[in-house]
Amino acid sequence: MRESKKTAKSNAMPRPIETPSELADRTAPRLRARRRRLLATLAAAAAPGAVAGFLLGLQARGVATAPALAGAVGPFLYAGFTGLMTMAAGGLAAVLLDVRAQPRAVASAPVTPPEAAAEALALPPAAPPARVEAARGMIDAVTAAQALVDQLRREAALLEGLDDGVFALDAEGVLRFANPAALAVWRRPAEAVSGQPFFALFPSLADSPLSEALKEVLAQRQPRRLEAVLAPFGGDVLLGLAPTAGGATVRFRDLTRLRAAEAALKAAEAKLQLALEGAGMASWDLDIGSGEMRWTPRLFDLLGLPQTPALLGHVEDWLALVHPKDLAAVKEGWFGAHRNGARFRSLHRILRRDGEPRWLEAYGSLTGDGAQGRFMGVVHDVTARQQAEERLHQLSREIDHRAKNVLFTIQAIIRLTPKQDPERFAIAVDGRIAALARAHQLLAREGWGQVSLRDLALGELSVCGPEAAIDLAGPSVLLAPTAVQPLAVALHELAVNAVAHGALSRPGGAVTLRWAPQPEGTLLLTWQERGGPPLAGAPARKGLGRRVIDSAVTDQLEGQISHAWEPAGLTTRVTLPASRFELPWQSAEPGATLRAAPPPAAGRGAVLQGARILVVEDEPMIGAALTAMLVQFGCRVVGPATGLDAALKRVLEAAEPFDLALVDVNLNGRDSFPVAELLAGRGVPVIYLTGYAELPEERLALAAGMLRKPVDPRELQTALGRVLALQGRPRV
Repeated sequence: MRESKKTAKSNAMPRPIETPSELADRTAPRLRARRRRLLATLAAAAAPGAVAGFLLGLQARGVATAPALAGAVGPFLYAGFTGLMTMAAGGLAAVLLDVRAQPRAVASAPVTPPEAAAEALALPPAAPPARVEAARGMIDAVTAAQALVDQLRREAALLEGLDDGVFALDAEGVLRFANPAALAVWRRPAEAVSGQPFFALFPSLADSPLSEALKEVLAQRQPRRLEAVLAPFGGDVLLGLAPTAGGATVRFRDLTRLRAAEAALKAAEAKLQLALEGAGMASWDLDIGSGEMRWTPRLFDLLGLPQTPALLGHVEDWLALVHPKDLAAVKEGWFGAHRNGARFRSLHRILRRDGEPRWLEAYGSLTGDGAQGRFMGVVHDVTARQQAEERLHQLSREIDHRAKNVLFTIQAIIRLTPKQDPERFAIAVDGRIAALARAHQLLAREGWGQVSLRDLALGELSVCGPEAAIDLAGPSVLLAPTAVQPLAVALHELAVNAVAHGALSRPGGAVTLRWAPQPEGTLLLTWQERGGPPLAGAPARKGLGRRVIDSAVTDQLEGQISHAWEPAGLTTRVTLPASRFELPWQSAEPGATLRAAPPPAAGRGAVLQGARILVVEDEPMIGAALTAMLVQFGCRVVGPATGLDAALKRVLEAAEPFDLALVDVNLNGRDSFPVAELLAGRGVPVIYLTGYAELPEERLALAAGMLRKPVDPRELQTALGRVLALQGRPRV
């Protein structure tokens, strides 16, 4: 009858939600009362004549013997006392009885179940063995209750600290427990939902995936996981359902932030991949724990290896392609990074599976702790950069070699040129040095690479004068850098000889220069003069010009040369080996007649007489040479100004205006453009003097002309006369 009333009362009033912490707090007073009853019973059950019956509790913390006693349960006999000891949660519990007047042997009995402890509390006084058994059962009951309380407290701390929502339902779907995270998502206090039917609280979930999953869990007693969009839970959630003795527990996690984080991660990975691909880079990711290494597709491409399933790569496949001279350094860097946790950096050569050599630069570092870390890095194909650096190094050595050769050639020209006639000597030396300079300019313009044969011929044959008739014909041919200077010297000597003694020494004479590839792979150049003075045969002696031509072709170009002095004129044939030229395509270009600038008008040289010319040049010898040439032309020279500041001061403090200025582009490492801008603002025409192959277009807009060093006197005189004539300066 009492039981039925209790049941009716339970059904009539819903049980409130009780957290593990609350359950522990509710259970603790009952446990303390049971302990007090146990002590009272032990005191009442003490045998007559016994010293006392008592309970000894020791805190396990700090007691050296406590670990050795863990799990020890049973009676003991020591120094006239008998008793029972056991490890309770957090300490040692023992009952001691003075049985020195009792028999010393005590028979052990089976451990009394915890359920019998309550009945043992009401046992009347009995013989010592019976009292010991009763005490033992009570100690077990207290120990079990204390362990339960401790477990509940731990579970309470765990559940209350979770970010995930957790709630429990009984078999009828009544809400029995909810942690603070779940209540926060629902925005309802515990008393508002305590003991209420769950689907009555949230009607929208009655036919949801959660209700279906809950039915399966209760029926099949198996856990379930699913993802669903549930408005009461905040949207997209991950659900974990597990059966319990009286119902089921549900754990849910909001996936909204997780989805956003995943989207941000994917976006970041996409940007990283785009950046890597844009930079021509690849990456690897080595899981040290599992040894699994993943490569990006680009890394397979760089190494020339086929892609593997799941993009799994292996460092040994990489090392197998490394150049033997670089292999030891790469291995030491790779495995040293693993041993010492240092950063990995390697610049090495590989030979791809297809035989193509490549330069790779790799960077990597360890992340994480030891065996659970990762070794990640990137690889960049730097073949073009390394080739450019190697080319730059070779170019530097080549320029140094060429500069020394040019200086030695100039020295030889000066020594070998006949000096009987000073004027002819100066003209011959100037012309030969100018030929070297034009070749140098072409090489500089092409980055010290191949030079067009047509461009070289046009430049060298322009010295023949504006009225010279020179026809050029042949396919497009690129000369090797080593062939440019010797061929320039040879063509210059042929041109000078034609002007002085050959076809171009009289009106009506003409020169034809043709070139064509030969079946054996060589290139044949044919120089033919017609319309000049009749020739009676080969000259009696071999002059300097012929010696220079023959030496340039046979010694420097390693080619062949022949001369035929026919009555109609000279014919010279030059054969170049295949190593000295390249044919980009075989189509022949149409013939072209060389025409220089129109001849100067009569009396144009007169405009130079008395012209006031400012010279800005930082090299003293070049400045002195320019001054001498200008004085010879009849000009008045101001300067030379050897620096930027000095040149600006000359212009600002000039008492008389300048008619023209010759300005070196580079003045001791500083651009002279401010001087040109100042002069142009005052209406003074400027002719740039430069050793550069090209100048920026915006700078050329300020100039009336440009002459490249070394400056030929005739070119300088022509340029000065043309500019001054266009300025309208009266002739003196």
